[in-house]
Amino acid sequence: SPVNFQRLLLEQSVTVLWMTAGLFHQYASGLGEAFSRLRYLIVGGDVLDPAVIARVLANGAPEHLLNGYGPTEATTFSTTYEITSVGNGAIPIGRPVGNTRLYVLDAQGEPVPRG
Repeated sequence: SPVNFQRLLLEQSVTVLWMTAGLFHQYASGLGEAFSRLRYLIVGGDVLDPAVIARVLANGAPEHLLNGYGPTEATTFSTTYEITSVGNGAIPIGRPVGNTRLYVLDAQGEPVPRG
């Protein structure tokens, strides 16, 4: 439950936390105090709901909130994006992690234009 999870995070003085998007979406409204004590909260594995992100940023934001994106075949995350505010539309996937490059290809394996 979110209550038990928050209690555990606070008792153990957790400062860095990785959560799947699904768990984050389910638990976010009940973890404000624990989130506010985190140095890093990394969320990934699926598309993030901008409304949930906005609520977390407004009510107990961690020091750094990151969207982690990447196919399982490559690594846990291939890109990260630090979320500091929510605009209209989707949360960006960010830039490649250190010492890597990211290519977006079409169905024929050719690079697609930026944007």
